[in-house]
Amino acid sequence: MFYMNDDNLPEIKEIFKQIMDQPDKMFDMLRMNLRKTCEAAVTELIKAELTEL
Repeated sequence: MFYMNDDNLPEIKEIFKQIMDQPDKMFDMLRMNLRKTCEAAVTELIKAELTEL
């Protein structure tokens, strides 16, 4: 999960600017984020399965 705070506000502004300039780029960003989230979930699932043995 990505939370906004004073430290990352410039980064968030830049992301929104990129999306406004190139709306189709948003879908690439979402795909990358979804891939990372799925990889992390599968990794944790595998760890949990291996600790049962």
